[in-house]
Amino acid sequence: MSTDRYRILRPPLISQVPLRVSGLTTGYEKGPDIVHEVSFELKPGRFMCILGENGCGKTTLLKAILALLPARHGSVKIGKTDLHMLHETQRAKYLAYIPQAHRTPFPFTVGDVIRMGRTAYHQRFSRETAEDRAIADACMRQMQIEHLAEWPYTKLSGGQQQLVLIARALAQQASFLIMDEPTSHLDYGNQYRVLEKVNELRQYGIGVLMVTHDPSHCFYASDHVMLMIDGKIVATASPEDAITSQSMSELYHFPIAVKRFQLECKAHRYACIPGTSNSRENMERSRYNSPISSSFN
Repeated sequence: MSTDRYRILRPPLISQVPLRVSGLTTGYEKGPDIVHEVSFELKPGRFMCILGENGCGKTTLLKAILALLPARHGSVKIGKTDLHMLHETQRAKYLAYIPQAHRTPFPFTVGDVIRMGRTAYHQRFSRETAEDRAIADACMRQMQIEHLAEWPYTKLSGGQQQLVLIARALAQQASFLIMDEPTSHLDYGNQYRVLEKVNELRQYGIGVLMVTHDPSHCFYASDHVMLMIDGKIVATASPEDAITSQSMSELYHFPIAVKRFQLECKAHRYACIPGTSNSRENMERSRYNSPISSSFN
């Protein structure tokens, strides 16, 4: 990677301190709390995943971090900066968001979509600058989609669209990237192409927080995993320590065995195998033992 590209893509407000979520509690309008006193920190250049079954509060947690939902209790800070106290244009310089899927009714070109990531740096009615165009071009090269610059975004495949959204988030030059199941609609190959490109962003000091339903994604890309049950973080550890037969069986209420195996190149990998007999035993045992969190104390 060239020095110029590193200089261009490294966020100007890159954090030297972690994104710190403390006692965060939130819910929808006048309804009950969905997320309960969640606390964690994500260091710059680190990749953290959140695992949990449908409806446990993962997306609600991301919305609260992004200030799309107000916090009923707790805070979201980078250093002494309380992100919920910032105007959205200022907050966009710290946090970028990639949703599960994105649909635009207008046939913007790929270049147009990526340059939209520069909005936080513009005054109202101001025009894009040469720097904006240079940053957008560098983001396209980083994602290896520069050949699509003039293509209509609406004509791209799902995998290509996700790479465009990552490039747009990179153009935003935020310190941390928040992703909600960014590979949920992609085929197997494109899932890992997207994860590979996201993982490359860590070289610029960008921290990544991603919700996923696939434990394999955690093994492939992340440093740490948080396990979520009923709106609470019950465990935080490395993928190898957090993702076990017992924890996965308890998390998803289904027998799952986690196996470690060795490749021909001597590297080790992990796989989750559903419905196996020993995972059924772990699932039965977990009914009588203390919950997942006790395994990490």
